[in-house]
Amino acid sequence: METLKKMLFKLMSQTLSLEEFETWLYTDDYIKSQLLENEMIFELVTINLKSKHAFTELEKFCFNHFDKEECLVQIVKYNCEVYLDTKTDEAAENFIRNVCYFHDWNNDYSLISQIYYLADDWDLVLDGYADKQQVKNELFSYAEIFLEKLQKLDAEESIQLLRNGVEFNNVIPEQPAIEEIETENKRWFQFWK
Repeated sequence: METLKKMLFKLMSQTLSLEEFETWLYTDDYIKSQLLENEMIFELVTINLKSKHAFTELEKFCFNHFDKEECLVQIVKYNCEVYLDTKTDEAAENFIRNVCYFHDWNNDYSLISQIYYLADDWDLVLDGYADKQQVKNELFSYAEIFLEKLQKLDAEESIQLLRNGVEFNNVIPEQPAIEEIETENKRWFQFWK
């Protein structure tokens, strides 16, 4: 079952293609042996992997049967590893795109948000307004720091890392303090004066 979870998490991270996942799924001895005995595996095998909605269906399946936060940590991990191994522009773009796919303003996952902010920098690179090498270096440092921290953590601590993010300069710029507007003795129409 751990192998199934790992393969699904790699698929969600998009470091494993749908075709590679399908090949593994239909050739794995454990999956074959558990097909009729295990309801979850039967449900997985009945998903049409040739459908244009296959990834979405597999995502629902994955998050219904496995911990979403654990999956998100692994998605960042797998993408960091691929980027550190290759260091190409394509790997940088894939890393950012693959992780930002799971960004949700309603969830407070600072780790995903940090990469979302790096995506803004990458967009500036693509538009010609930022230095590509500088952004790639930031992404590289981010990936190194994340993987180094993750190696020292257990499962619960890695979830906290997802929620809190990593301490890393320039990933989340400090927000200026919002000054309070004095409203004493002013009526609503006087604010426009």
